[in-house]
Amino acid sequence: AVTFDEALAMAPQAPGARAAARALTARRAGDEDIGGTAGPLTLTVNPGYRFTPDAERGLEGQVAVAQGWNLADLTGARRRAASAERRALSAEVRAAALSSRLDAARRWIDVRTLEELSVLAQQQLELAERGERFMARAAAEGVRTAMDAAEARAYRAEIERQRFELGMSLQHAGIDLAVAMGRTSPAPLRTTGPAPRPALPELRSLDAYVTRAQQLPEAVALRLAATAARAREAEESAAYGSHLSAGVQLQREPPAAYTALGTFSLALAPFDRGQRQRSIARAEAESLAARAAQAQLEASAGVSRALYDLRAARERKERVETDWLVAAEELADRLERAVAVGEATVYELLEARRRHVEVQQLLVRARADVLWAEIRLWLLIAELERTQES
Repeated sequence: AVTFDEALAMAPQAPGARAAARALTARRAGDEDIGGTAGPLTLTVNPGYRFTPDAERGLEGQVAVAQGWNLADLTGARRRAASAERRALSAEVRAAALSSRLDAARRWIDVRTLEELSVLAQQQLELAERGERFMARAAAEGVRTAMDAAEARAYRAEIERQRFELGMSLQHAGIDLAVAMGRTSPAPLRTTGPAPRPALPELRSLDAYVTRAQQLPEAVALRLAATAARAREAEESAAYGSHLSAGVQLQREPPAAYTALGTFSLALAPFDRGQRQRSIARAEAESLAARAAQAQLEASAGVSRALYDLRAARERKERVETDWLVAAEELADRLERAVAVGEATVYELLEARRRHVEVQQLLVRARADVLWAEIRLWLLIAELERTQES
């Protein structure tokens, strides 16, 4: 069994959530090796032999060493592109961690809800079994009809079916929770400990987070990815810039003459400036920018929906507790007394109990809906506060 805090703490360590973090670690290690010189060191050897009939016959050759420099600041462009890509990956890490925490919280609440429903179903089944035995004895004694006994038996069977289905759902939800936590052996998990009670500001003050939701990491990651694509376009442009090469050359001439020379060369690119590669990067940047704008809209809409869900869930829970459940209990009690004096049928009583059970289940789910709405907003607000501090 796991507590809510344990589920939340383990979720970012799941393999899926760790993918972006591992990629970022690899990029940081690799980008440290980006060289300070954006040109190759060239070694050129030209061996030869002079064929002459005089004393100048013999071996000769040239050895040259040259260093190239990109005059369009290719090294700087590479480092800026790598830095932009790391920032985008860092935002992806935060987005993956937030998504994993939200998923684990939802799974934990699902398991807790099904556990409570299973306990309720077991209690209802015990009551139904006692009712079935009572009706069977009453029918045997002629106090009740065989139809009354059959109704009680059918009601017990219905409650038993619900308990069986809840058991299957609980197993599946427990496995989903184990997967969300990254358990290597996803055996069904159960919950323990109290349900969380997040401290949220007043609802009126929460409206300000609708606009701030654009700073949630998923939207930020896409925005930074667009910036990284533009940096790659600049890198491609610099890669096709002018190159300067300078070096030294040593030349040997037989029989024993040596000559040292300096070498300089300048390579210009007036026509091919990497237009194809740059257009690919530019198109990627425009696509990512559009997706980032859409993600910002969806982030704001998501927080707005979360606020509405919280208000609606709280109102629904209050209605169930103060009205619907009270009405169902009152009806069941009245019909139970009416059946005892022969003023109502067993069928009417069992139908009232069925409604009572449905409202009890509805209350469990209503409380779970409020808890999920509060936890969801709490996690989103905490992420926005961390983003603002950083």
